[in-house]
Order: sequence, then C-alpha cells, then structure tokens
Amino acid sequence: MQSDLASLWYLFGALIAGYLAACGGWMLVHWLRPSLWPARKVLHTDHKWWDFVMVILATALVIGLGLLYQKGWLLPKLQGWSGDLIWQLNNLIIYAPIVVVLIHRAQSTATIYLTIEGLPVKLAAGLLFGLVSV
Repeated sequence: MQSDLASLWYLFGALIAGYLAACGGWMLVHWLRPSLWPARKVLHTDHKWWDFVMVILATALVIGLGLLYQKGWLLPKLQGWSGDLIWQLNNLIIYAPIVVVLIHRAQSTATIYLTIEGLPVKLAAGLLFGLVSV
C-alpha cells in the first residue's frame, strides 16, 4: 500500500507536469511565432500597493470560496442537468472576486487575454496544450 506522501506526490507530480507541459508549449509557440500572441500595452496604475492588496484578497477569496465549495457550503450538489447548472453557478461564485477586481479597476477583459482577436489560434493552441498536458 502506498503511503499518503507517495499518493500526494503522484497527484501533484502529474498536476505539475501537466501545467509545465501546457505553459512550456505556450512559451515555445510564443518564442517561435511571437506574432500569434502580440504583446499588449501594459496597464499602468497610480495605486500599485492597493492593486496588489486587492489581488491578494481576491486570490484568498477564490481559495476560501473553493474550500467552502468542497465542504458543501455553497449551492447544493444535484444530479442531472440541474446539477451541471449548479456546478457552473458555484464556479461563478468562486471566481467572482476576480471580476470584482476588474470592475473596481475599470479594466477591460482584454487585460486578462479575453479577446476574440486570433480566436481560432487561441482555441487550437488551448486544445493542443490541453491534450499534451493530459
């Protein structure tokens, strides 16, 4: 029987390998063909420390809400199509702090790379890197 530490290593080792494969693939494509993902204008702010605190708080809230979801304290888990809908709503609740920070800073979604510019290339790259990382 495997020890708990070995089980965790297999889980997190696979997770780390998957993320490294996906991120490494994206970096390789960006290095070979920088025109596929052109650099965006950097967003400047007058309140760097406040922005940093907001991002840290949003990250803590995302993690905290994720833990609440795992404990079953958000919307209840159901079966069938309503269960899928509840799962999606729970994810919207969990990641809502990110949207709150974007709204508070008056940022567009382009600053987090959510644009339709080059959408076919982005979708193909995401599919390819997702398959490689699995």
